Amino acid sequence: MNRTTQLLLAVIALGLWANASASWLRPAHAQTDTLLRSIDTQLSSIDTNIRRLVRGGSGRPSAGLGAALAVLPLSVIGCS
Repeated sequence: MNRTTQLLLAVIALGLWANASASWLRPAHAQTDTLLRSIDTQLSSIDTNIRRLVRGGSGRPSAGLGAALAVLPLSVIGCS
């Protein structure tokens, strides 16, 4: 093999390696979008629950912080 062929094969190999490694190094957008949607849904739920508490429309008489936490889903307040 002459020098030009070796150089051309090296450039091709480097390009293939760079192309393959780029997919491993790039963040997964689908997972990020799902996570952001989940956060948005949780925040919307929290907003709705707080608005109900402020209006007194939770269906229960207000009893301070205990009533506020009773309306929130357990996952929001850190319980599993």
